[in-house]
Amino acid sequence: MDSNGHSDMKKVLLLLLFTVSLCASVHLSPIPRIQFLDQSGKPLAGGYLYTYSAGTTAPLATYTDSSGVSANTNPVILDAGGFANVWLTDGSSYKLCLQNYLHVQQYCIDGISNPTSSGSTFNPASPSTIGNVLPNTIDGTIITAHTGFIGNVTGNVTGNIGGNVTGNVTGNLTGNVTGGTVDGVIGSVTPAAITGTTITANTGFVGNLTGNVTGNLTGNVTGNLTGTASNATNATNATNATTAVALTNFQAASFGATCSTTNSAYNTCTSTYTIPTPYANTSYYVTCSLVGSITGFPYLVGLTKTSGSSVTITISNGSSSGAVISSAAGVDCFFFH
Repeated sequence: MDSNGHSDMKKVLLLLLFTVSLCASVHLSPIPRIQFLDQSGKPLAGGYLYTYSAGTTAPLATYTDSSGVSANTNPVILDAGGFANVWLTDGSSYKLCLQNYLHVQQYCIDGISNPTSSGSTFNPASPSTIGNVLPNTIDGTIITAHTGFIGNVTGNVTGNIGGNVTGNVTGNLTGNVTGGTVDGVIGSVTPAAITGTTITANTGFVGNLTGNVTGNLTGNVTGNLTGTASNATNATNATNATTAVALTNFQAASFGATCSTTNSAYNTCTSTYTIPTPYANTSYYVTCSLVGSITGFPYLVGLTKTSGSSVTITISNGSSSGAVISSAAGVDCFFFH
């Protein structure tokens, strides 16, 4: 190649370098003027655009250009083509309502905000921070984070949470927690596992259970059980619980005066009372005590479940040296089946 050829090649390279240096970073242009259509898809000529704060009817201003200096009228009056210059305030969420030139409502759209947020763009491959973590990917309903998620999740979470949850779960947990371990304290205990409806603790559970417990409690219970226990059987080794039974069909009754003994030593007499709401059989529990004014020295020596509808008490008058006519003004009884 001669010297003229080298000179021409240099000119071409310089031209290419100059052209490249003039190239700018570009992106797709937004719609410079927005056009609104009626319910039939025709331009909303002479229509009215009302702009409110999202979820309310409180007017929220829009602007005529990107400077944000000159506010539009509210409503914004559309031109013959249904066009208008509408610029939204960054960080604000709007509700837009359209009416035709006769002020007949066409439709409202709520929850509209500036998608570019002061010139920035949303890239699904690099979403903004959630909590203190920048997720690696958002794919449909899956969020995968580079590190453990730290922050608050407010609202309902539908689907699976894969990984460890450290902290408190407030609200309802519906479904099964399987696999792995649950770090955190229930009462004073860190459970070894929560599987389905079974909670297995490393040590005895200490704390309050508030609400209904459906299923079996296996182990020792120290303290009070308040409420109704249905089908409570084989309850043993319960501290401060003399008898653990099913407390159902409970009733209390106050009966009248007892019989009177004679003044013979160790004389007894019996009184039979009708249970207010009879039971189907005698498999009920009953406890009674003498109440009211006392004559002599009566004391309760026997309690017989005569039938499902009556109970009989036996009283005595005391020792031989102090035997007198004895009775009580009333009897209080408690029944449960």
